[in-house]
Amino acid sequence: MARLFESGVTLRRARLALLALGSLFTVAGVTIAHSSRPIKSTKYGAIPGSPAPSVAAFSFTDQQGRLVDKHSLRGQVWIADFIYTTCTSACPLITSRFVALQRRLPDERLRFVSFSVDPERDTETALAAYAALWAPTEARWRLLRSNSSGLAPLFAGLQLTLNRAQGELMHTSRLFLVNAEGTLLASFDSADDAALDQLVKQARELLGAPASNETTSAVSGSGAALYTSLGCAGCHANAQLAPPLSGLAGSHVMLEHAGTVLADDTYLAESIAFPTAKQVAGYPNSMPNYGSLLSPQQLQSLVTYVRSFEPELAGPGPSAQTDPVCGMAVRVTPQTPSAEYHGVTRHFCSPACALRFKSDPARYLMGTAAASP
Repeated sequence: MARLFESGVTLRRARLALLALGSLFTVAGVTIAHSSRPIKSTKYGAIPGSPAPSVAAFSFTDQQGRLVDKHSLRGQVWIADFIYTTCTSACPLITSRFVALQRRLPDERLRFVSFSVDPERDTETALAAYAALWAPTEARWRLLRSNSSGLAPLFAGLQLTLNRAQGELMHTSRLFLVNAEGTLLASFDSADDAALDQLVKQARELLGAPASNETTSAVSGSGAALYTSLGCAGCHANAQLAPPLSGLAGSHVMLEHAGTVLADDTYLAESIAFPTAKQVAGYPNSMPNYGSLLSPQQLQSLVTYVRSFEPELAGPGPSAQTDPVCGMAVRVTPQTPSAEYHGVTRHFCSPACALRFKSDPARYLMGTAAASP
């Protein structure tokens, strides 16, 4: 359920946050880490009057060490994306929607393929850990450890580029639908809900599957099982990506557009079902809507499970600080985002909060002794 309780921010605002992180690449009106030459598109991303391109040959190993190549996927419809596991900007947004698609398209004949664009760090072990965090029960997902020689023709055939800037790998955020013959039929903006609805529709048509009203059969089980199945830990296990859930229930949550809200059952349920309703300060929105995938009973099970997350911190202490931007308790580790101001190092729940602080420290320290030189 990537990005629970951070909702309400517009995609434009999320993209501005990525721009500040130096990981944004703007192309043809699509502004989340996009490639410089996306496939020209009208309906479904197809090029009218042009032959559909064939995906270039590739041969990589997946998270279990199995060889996966274009030939092994022949005869199967598959959806592909490009990510890397250490990314804390665009990739969690992409993966959260990729995992949501897996829930919306449960057909066993379908395959999901993620190409890593960082083969040096994305070993089979790293890819397996990423899969276990996001979708541990999804057997159809192949996360591939690529190599530069194999990526080059693949990117060229898809009219994509890969660049590095300020430590970030800039790559496409589109999803690609490939038919059983290995022909690329369309590409879709992963940040566009309407485009993803079209992707679901076209994938079902390729499979000859009946249209679905996306009932709650897509997910099942207890609150803990639902939390795992929906990939919630993919973001909520990392405070840089999403608000921590420990101690959330019953607390007051600072919202992006000023004010706070009590995290009672109503708020928790609303944030799961309709993430655009409210946004936690310091976090962009990247969480898919789950209202159509969860029955009232399942939604309540998730709320009950979130209430079981006990506070990890009794209060700020030697290993904890309060984020001056959003007011959240932050456990300080070497990876915690930080900024120095007037000789004092402050820590933040996310890179977005750190960037906001750096843009105007006095604003967030107003009324405190630390605000004065």
